[in-house]
Amino acid sequence: MIIDILKKIIPFELKRGTSIVSIIIALIITGILTKLVDFILSLIIKGLLKLLPSISEKLLYILQYEIKINILVLIIGIVLFIIILFPIYRKVDKFILKKKKRELIFDDDFLTDMGWTKNYWGSTNKSKTNRIENSYMIFEATQNEWPEKGYSGAYYDITNGIFNGNVYEVSCFVKSDNKSTMEFQLWLHNIRSGPDYYEVKYPDNLFIPTAKGIEIKLNFNAISSNAMRIHLHCKGGIGRILVDYVKVHKIQTYETPQTV
Repeated sequence: MIIDILKKIIPFELKRGTSIVSIIIALIITGILTKLVDFILSLIIKGLLKLLPSISEKLLYILQYEIKINILVLIIGIVLFIIILFPIYRKVDKFILKKKKRELIFDDDFLTDMGWTKNYWGSTNKSKTNRIENSYMIFEATQNEWPEKGYSGAYYDITNGIFNGNVYEVSCFVKSDNKSTMEFQLWLHNIRSGPDYYEVKYPDNLFIPTAKGIEIKLNFNAISSNAMRIHLHCKGGIGRILVDYVKVHKIQTYETPQTV
């Protein structure tokens, strides 16, 4: 119970080893820069108060002497810290990940709902056609229950740890009920439109998984948007499709996807 709550509250980004190192380094760099700016601002403000005593007196009067120089500098420092921390973290994280041959970026075993968008093309019975149950992402829909030509599914956007120029391996385990006619496809794309849009699908055509199940792997080349959308894409039919162990690894070279 407690583990499930913690897994839901703490994002996977904070569980990744390289991410923790990047956060620590980014905090140190940001802290040093913030202190430097605080020191410079403090000197500037003190200098202005000495050069323009009449203005400073009026200013202090208007503020009723409540705000002192050190408080003002502190506020500016906090705002600056927040503004520059994330960009520095992204730069450091990108550098560290580039040096790693293989690193786990995302891992979902569906013990809890990490925020997947379910039934993304609509459903006439949302709680039935797509749900998380017994540590599986479950799809159970006829074509009539998915009004968009009988297709729908669940997607998840990954923005942390995805950097242009890297190659990522996405894998999942998928199986179906005996005699199920529902079909499945792993579909990945960046979060872009127009000429920068990029997608890969595996297999090329949707297929009916076996009752025993199979692990599917697909490589994604991050070429724009520094993000990835994972679609667990399905075609409605009889029975159910069950998906588990969705993982994303940063890899250094392309690998051949497993055939169905």
